[in-house]
Amino acid sequence: MNENSGLPNPPERERKPKINDLGQHEICCADCDAVLLIMMQTEETDLINKIKVENCPKCGGESWINTLVGKYFYAQAMGVTIKSMEFDDEKELMRIRMT
Repeated sequence: MNENSGLPNPPERERKPKINDLGQHEICCADCDAVLLIMMQTEETDLINKIKVENCPKCGGESWINTLVGKYFYAQAMGVTIKSMEFDDEKELMRIRMT
């Protein structure tokens, strides 16, 4: 019961993210092969994503340009933090900078 209104409390609801795991892709540093970013595909579409990760915390290097088709959820790898994300309209490229 709710103390203030005398009405019963509504049941607790848990929010669960809607993610369909259609595949996982790891973006690694081209210099030291450290995993920098994990991409989880959530939907099959014709959307083309070009992604480059810069400033590897292990060696200061960067990834190759990765081209992925579909909708994706970005997840930073263990021990890595995303500092910034910037879309380059001219190159149609997402640049992700790590710390």
